[in-house]
Amino acid sequence: MGRGLGADARRGRRGAGTARGPLARLLGVLEWCGFEPARSNGSVHLANCPFAALANQSRALVCGMNLALLEGVLQGVQARGMRAVLDPQPPSCCVVLRSAGRRYSPSESGR
Repeated sequence: MGRGLGADARRGRRGAGTARGPLARLLGVLEWCGFEPARSNGSVHLANCPFAALANQSRALVCGMNLALLEGVLQGVQARGMRAVLDPQPPSCCVVLRSAGRRYSPSESGR
């Protein structure tokens, strides 16, 4: 599903509008899906989880699903410089998208 959303964005469909470049297409797809993305320090934080109601019932399942979905979107838009990682920070989405070369710092958890 995620790869399909990303590939559609590369072709100018599903939230991509006239976005050029993988990061712009990625942000368009995330916005279109309701994640409310925000760029910060080389990362993309997702202020909203479109599946929050379900996550309250089965967090591990939904967070794993979100991770897989967003890994697929990254592949589909060909954002090779980004990676999806689990970093739960309620009430935000449990997934953060980081620059592939960037390491996690515990000081980031208080963002």
